[in-house]
Amino acid sequence: MKTSLFTGFSGFLNNLGIEEAVRVTREMGFDGGEMYPCEAVDTIETARELKAALDAQGMVCSCYSIGMNLVVGDGVEAIARLKHCVDLAAELGSPYLHHTLGSALKPLGFGAPSFDEVFDEVVRRAREVADYAADKGVRCLYEDQGYYFNGCERMERFLYAMKRDNIGICADLGNIFFVDEAPEDFVGRFANVTYHVHVKDYLRKEGVWPGEGWHTTRSGAFLRDVTVGHGIVDFQRIFRMLIRAGYDGFYSMESSSPEEFMQSNKRGLANIKRFYDNAAREIAEMQQR
Repeated sequence: MKTSLFTGFSGFLNNLGIEEAVRVTREMGFDGGEMYPCEAVDTIETARELKAALDAQGMVCSCYSIGMNLVVGDGVEAIARLKHCVDLAAELGSPYLHHTLGSALKPLGFGAPSFDEVFDEVVRRAREVADYAADKGVRCLYEDQGYYFNGCERMERFLYAMKRDNIGICADLGNIFFVDEAPEDFVGRFANVTYHVHVKDYLRKEGVWPGEGWHTTRSGAFLRDVTVGHGIVDFQRIFRMLIRAGYDGFYSMESSSPEEFMQSNKRGLANIKRFYDNAAREIAEMQQR
């Protein structure tokens, strides 16, 4: 199992500097770091510095991720920013640029355009970025995120419309809850085109608003970030599905639990390694029967 730190890695880079950020991430037990745009690494030169620091620790940049909303505006600035991130990903040695398509974690407001109304233009914009990335040897990944481009049916429609060879899925094991679907359904549908996995966990409640700190799903239920392994995601089942599909990429920790950061990640990392080992053991037992 290969693991990387997503949430917190760019913060480390900004606050600790490149070499210390990499060292701390290694000490936490991760095999790599997943980039998110930050001031510390936003040029070709600083990307080279980070790659050298990762190499020195026997680590890699597992993915370059950025939240981007291709639904709004004319797309010119967003596309330019994404192309810059492609350049950084290539310099870092990351095989992937993962970017969202409509990154708002709030229910659609009155008068917002429908999915069908924004679909063709978002595909056009995403194709332009993917074509640029192809020339750099980078694959573009898309996750189940937000309220527009989320859910099994919509993501399958999007992938089919893209018609590009250098694309795939970043399976986010928590975001699918925002459209009231299950992560095992999403993984089962897209395991054959999954290149990267974001590991997170949630609690889910229905009924009366539980109070501050809870997100709202499309159907009006409530979600709260928790330490990975403390929520409702069936990690062992999902890992079993991914292993059987031949997935050998990174599992990247994206935990926004309100618990103390280092402790939460330590517990979460131990949990996913235990779930992964259990899943691998189950598969071995199944194959012996």
